[in-house]
Amino acid sequence: MSSCDWAMDAWCPLGEVSVRERLEMAAQRMEKATREDCVNAIFREMPRALAHVGELKHWKVVADPEFQRERLTTLDPRSFERVSAACTADLLWLLTRWDREMEKQ
Repeated sequence: MSSCDWAMDAWCPLGEVSVRERLEMAAQRMEKATREDCVNAIFREMPRALAHVGELKHWKVVADPEFQRERLTTLDPRSFERVSAACTADLLWLLTRWDREMEKQ
């Protein structure tokens, strides 16, 4: 079940229910999520992604929640859809992308 930890932590951060119940709740919340719900889930999962991202040239900027919120609001629909579930791997992609974009500025 460790492969689903990100979903449970991002979408159902409860600790006193069974794994099955948490997965069901997470799936229900993901299904009904608004864009703001997705952003909140992303922020709950972002510490895990930051812990695994490796070296970034602009880590302090990319790790800043204000920077992240600003960038999330400007994502095109396709990119937002990719990261909206708050999957750690997709957030790693996003952090790396933002870091590369900082190189161009």
